[in-house]
Amino acid sequence: MTAPPHDLDAEAAVLGAVLWSADTLRHVEPVGLRGADFYRPAHAAIYDAMQAMHANGVPIEAKTVADRLRRTGELDQVGGVPTILNLVTGGSSPSAAPHYARIVVEFAVLRRVMALAGEMTQEAGSVPTDVTAFLADFRDRLERIETPSAHAPPEYSTWSDLAQMAESSEPDWVIEPFLDRGDRMLIV
Repeated sequence: MTAPPHDLDAEAAVLGAVLWSADTLRHVEPVGLRGADFYRPAHAAIYDAMQAMHANGVPIEAKTVADRLRRTGELDQVGGVPTILNLVTGGSSPSAAPHYARIVVEFAVLRRVMALAGEMTQEAGSVPTDVTAFLADFRDRLERIETPSAHAPPEYSTWSDLAQMAESSEPDWVIEPFLDRGDRMLIV
């Protein structure tokens, strides 16, 4: 039997990026990433700890995450301090985190669809008396599976893509000296 869809490298990339910069959480939130989206339970526990720390204004770095997991009794379950340090050294850059977060979320959606399909296969095997109601229930349950957020920030692959975006959009704020010279600044 093959494993359900997952990408442990993408999971580690997101966690490593957050360990490099806690501000990364702000960039992966629009994607809709949750702890439950991680395939590896250790990764889910680490991400949940990071989110709780962030919500409480606690700095997120390897030591503080390890301390939190130790206090909640989860440090040994996630593989201890070496696991967290491996995430730091093997993580991605914070700017790539939304890309990897989308991968994690998309695979989680596929796993949820597979689980639902399995449940529905079992129910179909028991030969429901009302097939129309069975299909309507299946459609309803399928539509309730959360998909990646439509509000996720767009991905830009090159600097020219970013420059085009800057040229085509109205600024949210203006620094008068730049405006006087006709310059534009792109803040990333």
